[in-house]
Amino acid sequence: MNLTCVRTLRLMALAVVCGLMLLPVAERTAAQNDALQAEDISIETRQDIYGFEHLVATGHLRNDGDEAYRNITLQASALDAGGEVVGGGIGYLVNACGAGVLPDFALQPDHVQPFEIILELDDPEARIDRLDISAGGEPEAPTPLDIDPIPGIRQIADAEVIAVEWLEPLALRYGVGCPRDLFTTLDWYHYSLRTHTALPTLHPRARDVTDTLIQRMNVAEPGRIDDSMLTFAPNSTRLLYQGEANRFYTAEANGTFQRVIYDDLYNRTLQGILWLGGDRFLAYYFGAAGDPVYYFTATAAGQPVSLAPPNLPLSRIVPGASPDGRRAVIAGTFDGETGYFLTSLVNTSQPQLLFEAEPAGNNWPAPLFLSGQGTDGAPGREVIYLARPVDGEARLQCFNLREGGPTDLTALPLDLSFEDRAWWWLSPDGQTIALAANGAHSGLWLIDLTALDDC
Repeated sequence: MNLTCVRTLRLMALAVVCGLMLLPVAERTAAQNDALQAEDISIETRQDIYGFEHLVATGHLRNDGDEAYRNITLQASALDAGGEVVGGGIGYLVNACGAGVLPDFALQPDHVQPFEIILELDDPEARIDRLDISAGGEPEAPTPLDIDPIPGIRQIADAEVIAVEWLEPLALRYGVGCPRDLFTTLDWYHYSLRTHTALPTLHPRARDVTDTLIQRMNVAEPGRIDDSMLTFAPNSTRLLYQGEANRFYTAEANGTFQRVIYDDLYNRTLQGILWLGGDRFLAYYFGAAGDPVYYFTATAAGQPVSLAPPNLPLSRIVPGASPDGRRAVIAGTFDGETGYFLTSLVNTSQPQLLFEAEPAGNNWPAPLFLSGQGTDGAPGREVIYLARPVDGEARLQCFNLREGGPTDLTALPLDLSFEDRAWWWLSPDGQTIALAANGAHSGLWLIDLTALDDC
């Protein structure tokens, strides 16, 4: 029994109506009308790998019903100004990066998922005036949020969260979208840990991405700004970005006073930037899941901290660097031992084994490196938090550099496929970790470290 709803988009007037698509009488009578709603519909032209152009209708499908829907398909009819059908197409739900969702995906009530429909016109010269889009799926009982909560961990979103910025210990901003998208295109939300509420918001630095800045960065060509990984430093007046031939730049927030940190990474793919202490950061590169990770640390002012990437040991995980950017936890096989290692980033000394284990992979969160200070100003406790699979289950562990480890703390709500990714960010007071994941089992969780055992 399929539920079906029709959305009509008038490309000129933007008038939207919804009705029931003609189905066999028995199915039409049983269907709950208007549960699946198409919205934010637009048509764009895309070029395939062979250079041919195709029309693609994109948008979001919202479930306004009380049931979840699985195996959802979409159909579109393209009509001209006279109401004649001039083309159409069949589409499917996609994730934030445009890839088709997994077969077991179910659109939950009050949830929205992107879709794409490839359109074919009967006459290439035909002009589309409006689209009629219908969506149908198999109903099932909804899955409640946090169906099996883990003590000390609260889920606050189940969207594809890929960015988090802590504003203070009890407030953060998070972005929903695709990891390769510019931060200005993400859907941003402000979350309060006091009231446990999330409200849509705009990123305050989005207004700084002006045409003048893009021109100064020399990324005005189509697609260049999207690939730049433009990031504004949280504790500095500088910004970071990837320019031509994958050169890594820092510059003032208005694009002036540019400095090249490395220009020999033309054959590497920048995957992310992790902010450390002050204005220091770690940039990491890999091609696909399972590939070795290249990396370096530097300051937003453009001064390298670590050795150049070719002179650092490759890692099978995204490295977790110390706040000063001079050390990092990596994983791999060195001198015949496979596990997690502490390595210097400023000399070529051999990595020091912390413990033997199979590395988690480059799609898991990088280790969190916490360096404390004693009341007398002397170095204090140094603790590393790790997310890794143990016997098939995602676990949170910690390693005390003075006392050893690892110490197992709790399970983690991660269920990552080979193509999914997860990240995490520590709150300013060091008491909460925001854990995010994309893909079919996406979400954002808050881990209360004060509710867990000491490391």
